[in-house]
Amino acid sequence: MNAVFTPQRFLIDVDQLLHMDEAGIFPPEARIEVIEGELLIMAPIGLAYEWAVNQLNRSLLHSEAWIVNLPERRIECYTDPHEGSYRQHRVIWPDEPATTPAIPALSLPWAEALPIES
Repeated sequence: MNAVFTPQRFLIDVDQLLHMDEAGIFPPEARIEVIEGELLIMAPIGLAYEWAVNQLNRSLLHSEAWIVNLPERRIECYTDPHEGSYRQHRVIWPDEPATTPAIPALSLPWAEALPIES
């Protein structure tokens, strides 16, 4: 009687991915993502995707800087840059959606991304 072998998936986390990258396993131009523990090699980005990402970056970089302050469990949002600083500052708490004036339709619930308090 022959034994039946069922392949098992080996799921990784971000720390393992970073160690693999530091060890030089992946070429520098590789686009790698870990989604639900699976290591995926992504296709190179196309021109349309690159254009869309650049447009989004430009719209966010003009009036805005976000700091995810994990020790205090909040996001600090700075807007209205002027002469090397920001004129507006607001705090987004975990029970509030993260929103941005740069993209009014965007609303991100972010509390799930916080590490569990010890």
